[in-house]
Amino acid sequence: MAPPPPPPSSSSRICRHQEPHLPDECWELIFKHISDPLDYESLSLVSRQLFSLTNSLRTDLSVLDPVRPLLPTLLRRFPNMTTIKITRYFTGDINALLSQIALFDLPSLRSLDLSHQPTFPSHGLQQFSQKFPTLKSLNCSFMPQDLGLIVECFPNLEEIDVSFPPYNCDEITDYSRVKAFASGLKKLRKVNVSGNRKFRNSHISTLCQNCHFLEELIVLESTSRHSEITQIANAIRQRSQLRSLAFSGSHDKISEFIDALVNLKGLTCLELSWSCISDEVLCAVAEEGLPLRKLSLQYSIGYGYHGISRLLRKCNHLQYLDLESTEYLNDQRVGELSLLLGNLNFVKLNRNRELTDLSLFAIMRNCPLITEIRMESTCLGKKKVEENFWL
Repeated sequence: MAPPPPPPSSSSRICRHQEPHLPDECWELIFKHISDPLDYESLSLVSRQLFSLTNSLRTDLSVLDPVRPLLPTLLRRFPNMTTIKITRYFTGDINALLSQIALFDLPSLRSLDLSHQPTFPSHGLQQFSQKFPTLKSLNCSFMPQDLGLIVECFPNLEEIDVSFPPYNCDEITDYSRVKAFASGLKKLRKVNVSGNRKFRNSHISTLCQNCHFLEELIVLESTSRHSEITQIANAIRQRSQLRSLAFSGSHDKISEFIDALVNLKGLTCLELSWSCISDEVLCAVAEEGLPLRKLSLQYSIGYGYHGISRLLRKCNHLQYLDLESTEYLNDQRVGELSLLLGNLNFVKLNRNRELTDLSLFAIMRNCPLITEIRMESTCLGKKKVEENFWL
């Protein structure tokens, strides 16, 4: 009879109860797959290593009233903060809050969002800018007289978002202010003036003319009159290096708009949502062979299957496609279009009420790189269907 195995040594017993050690780099690769940052809270309780690691990975902070007393602790705990957003649920003194943030060392901070604040915190921004003069992104509302202060405080801005201001104020009538604003922000690459009635199309043209590095222009839900489309077209022509354009409106002067659009040889993102466009526009983009990676036509009217199929046949490297609420899509047409979308990662087909499970099957079968499909307010799962040979 074989002798019994020797009892485990004390060292092996210790090793059995010790947690395995992985380098921080391995944990970071794992954490990249965590979609909800709130999960970091439970992970931080596991060990000191994970506590330290999750602290370094937290980069965004939203400030609301209950957060204010905890702000010093949070800013010390998360030193790699890149974005601070002052939410609509913060009702305190915004100037005092910005001055308080300026007391802390946040070397990675690059973005400040004040978009939901009812006033422009001039004093607080001056204090804030002394500590963070290299801020890259600012989201805010302003009065016309505040344009100069923005340039003075943050001359290194690369992105500015003044869309959908929460309060009304006078339209900018002094064009010299806009020109000085655009000329002062020499590094500006992205501008969002969607829904901002203070900016007329002539102001947008001034921005394009003076912001020499501008790559992304967003002008959605504008109040542009048809007669001003010419100014938008001229603005686009002045920045032929635009890589991303988002614009909504009625393109009544179609030839001018087409000429300007096809001049953007490096355009990778095109959004014409809530617009009245035509097959002629889409066919012109197709013929030019623009290197589109993202296309959004949600809630747009005036075009049809001929235009979109022609475009997708020529620009077949799309990764993102939004065709929400169309008048022409059905299962057969989705099946045909899916054959042209081998590189697609994301598709949004909400509110196309003729689509059923067959459209879902076609996309999953013909788009091997797809990661997200949105088909809300369709007939998905509501009708009994059989697969057809064209899928």
